[in-house]
Amino acid sequence: MCWKCGNDIGDSVPIPRSAECPFCHADLHSCRNCQFYSPGSHYDCHETVEEPVRDKERANFCGSFKPRLHFSSPVKKDDARKKLDALTEFVKGYGMKGMAYISIPEEGEEKCSFAKFMKPEELDAIKAKTEAKPGDLILILADAK
Repeated sequence: MCWKCGNDIGDSVPIPRSAECPFCHADLHSCRNCQFYSPGSHYDCHETVEEPVRDKERANFCGSFKPRLHFSSPVKKDDARKKLDALTEFVKGYGMKGMAYISIPEEGEEKCSFAKFMKPEELDAIKAKTEAKPGDLILILADAK
């Protein structure tokens, strides 16, 4: 299964480093398509690796690669909004006044809860400072000062 488009790519194991998804042309021998990929783990991998792979979406030479067969279903829009609202209430419990966000989807239009108060170049500076890329969600906690 392709990590990017979710289409079944068959069970051609092993997957060569040069393999691409026939539907969206994403690299298949990549961290994002590996069963050991685990964001937040050491080097984002459950396997012991000597050095990090910088671009998790590009093909690599990792010897531990094993294709992931299933991916969790995408979060529904209403579920995502409820989770974001619950997280906002959670941070308020720690004295914060609220939380702002910039959502950078892999496809489609960006969403920002405070865009009308910012110039485009200011938003670009925030995204650059946080090294945000498609698929990221930037959360900014707000306080009285």
